[in-house]
Amino acid sequence: MLAPMLAELKEKGFAVESNGAQCIFVGKKNSPPLMVQKSDGGFGYAATDLAAMRYRVNEVKANRIVYITDVGQELHFKQVFEGATKCGFVDQKIT
Repeated sequence: MLAPMLAELKEKGFAVESNGAQCIFVGKKNSPPLMVQKSDGGFGYAATDLAAMRYRVNEVKANRIVYITDVGQELHFKQVFEGATKCGFVDQKIT
């Protein structure tokens, strides 16, 4: 799911190259980007979380998804939710 998702994000202009990585720019102007693919070609948690969210909404038809994590994951999930909304993977009202 990751490579086809990245190809779509690049085609639609959501994922752009930054220092060799493929990123979605979310948040405030000086916020770190949401890295979809690392500069070495690997995928990290951001990519898998985006793909999982997309799958759950489109394939499973979830209309509510609850994430429970510790506060250390707050920035990561804020970025993932904003990225998913920006890319049209989820409806803004559920993020």
